[in-house]
Amino acid sequence: MSASLIFLLFALGALAIIPAVHAQTGSEVTVASQDTNGNTITSYYMVLYDSSGDVLATGFTPATFSTTSGVTYSIQADSYGSCTFSSWSNGATSDPMTFTATSGTTSFTAIYSCTGSSSGASEVAVNSQASNGTSISGFYTVLYDSSGDVLGTGFTPTTFSTTSGGTYSIQADGYDACTFNSWSDGITNNPRIFTATSNITTFTAIYYCGGSSSGTGGTSQLTVNSVTINGTSMPGFYAELLDSSGDVLATGSTPVAFTVNNGETYSVEVQSYGSYYFQYWQGTGSVTSPVPVTTSTSTTLTAVMCDGPPGTCPDPTPVNGITVYAHRISASYWAPCFALACSAGTGPGATMYFVLEDSSGNVLQTGFANEAGYTFTGLAQGTTYYVYAENCDLCHGSTHDVLFQYWVQGNSTADPIAATVGTSLDAWFSCTNGCSGG
Repeated sequence: MSASLIFLLFALGALAIIPAVHAQTGSEVTVASQDTNGNTITSYYMVLYDSSGDVLATGFTPATFSTTSGVTYSIQADSYGSCTFSSWSNGATSDPMTFTATSGTTSFTAIYSCTGSSSGASEVAVNSQASNGTSISGFYTVLYDSSGDVLGTGFTPTTFSTTSGGTYSIQADGYDACTFNSWSDGITNNPRIFTATSNITTFTAIYYCGGSSSGTGGTSQLTVNSVTINGTSMPGFYAELLDSSGDVLATGSTPVAFTVNNGETYSVEVQSYGSYYFQYWQGTGSVTSPVPVTTSTSTTLTAVMCDGPPGTCPDPTPVNGITVYAHRISASYWAPCFALACSAGTGPGATMYFVLEDSSGNVLQTGFANEAGYTFTGLAQGTTYYVYAENCDLCHGSTHDVLFQYWVQGNSTADPIAATVGTSLDAWFSCTNGCSGG
């Protein structure tokens, strides 16, 4: 046999055995997750590594990764929240777990031990409502997982599938003239984070819709700030926006901005906290909280807070008006203050009448004040005004008179007293004509 023939036969023999060798082919691995009770849970982070420990892919359950048949990989299941990885459905407890890919699909299920909640299928329902309480629909809503990935979308009213114990966030978008303001429980975050329960979790998005009610149309921002009696910013006080019926529409911590319908009447309250008490609304002359407010453009309200009850704080200096305060000259025969409370004790809740006039004697404004004060606003810088502290004859239906005695400023007995914008005035009164000892 010639050498060339031997070579040819050898070559043919070599070629003949090639089809017997299995070449590497494409495949995939799928990874699911469930709790120890057999309930399917989702959105758990998975990592696929190659044999050298390099990351090839990541995903959230249920996840699918491309692999190559016959190649060795490892898969890792991360824990999250109250759920801790326990084992794989094949009994392996190593994490990551090493495996060799086969042709077709290889499937694994990560088993988690979940505490603090009963894991399992659940739902979240989202509704929408106008600020006047009317149900509205068709608003775009998005459900996110804990990593911010979109799990589902829909238009209100809509329902999404969730997993009990899982952390999600829900977002309600505005549309056209309707602007999202808050959720029905007062939360203003959008999207808002929540933990799914074993039952149906229901949220209602509240919208302000310009021109949808009795308002003049459109919306604006109502901003609520808080400052100390000296004008220094002091954030963090709990604020509520209420409708005309006194129902809470939205809440937040100062400074907070609420979206309101123009032309509608609302009220705003800033609550006292710790040793700090609400005193008055800066520049408005109002000592009432909640205070009524109707907007046509963006508006800012500033609550003045004091380290102590009304009557205990130093007089503020208004930036755009003249503020007057009424005080009682101490005597054994009447309460220590006009206000309900002061540093000396408890008062009767009375007020005294003040008049603001121009230099020609024309009455410009009037108001009632006690130790909490009253501010005349809308005044011109550089103009001299005159403030009267009025006497109260047979005051409040009694047989005695409450009479003005002097202003603290300059220890002046002049009535009226001249004042300009930025001035605070303290009037002191005595009780005569029937008061014991008077």
